[in-house]
Amino acid sequence: RGFVLLSRELVPEGKEDFASTLDGAERFGRYVSLREIAEKGRIDFLVAGASVVSLRGVRYGKGRGSFDLDWAMMREIGVVDDSTPVIAVVHDVQVVEEDLEADTYDTIVDYIVTPTRLIRVKSRIPKPKGVDWSRLPKEMLEEIPPLQELARLKSRKT
Repeated sequence: RGFVLLSRELVPEGKEDFASTLDGAERFGRYVSLREIAEKGRIDFLVAGASVVSLRGVRYGKGRGSFDLDWAMMREIGVVDDSTPVIAVVHDVQVVEEDLEADTYDTIVDYIVTPTRLIRVKSRIPKPKGVDWSRLPKEMLEEIPPLQELARLKSRKT
């Protein structure tokens, strides 16, 4: 799909709840390019859902790696870095003490927010430095317009 910008100017009054859904974002938002995101400047923090998250900050989503890929693209264009907080919002039962295994492309969270707790993660696991092009499935590049844009931007720099 791509990245969608939602702003007060784009969302009619009383439609804020709907706008926060995927269907609402599609209806009221507008797609933005990586170039536009970079022009807006640094991102203050990122929020992600998860199926499960460990106390070490390892989060598992739906298994497609979409949040991790979003992080990697944002890192590539310079709007996030190691100091950018990543927040997982989950239910209490989704927080586990087990050590979940993190891959090199997994984006580690800094905070876990549940209905009853705010957990500050003390992890030494590094966040990805960008897109690992060697591990990226060809289909993802073919299907994700922002990845195509990033590949074009990177080829111009080399």
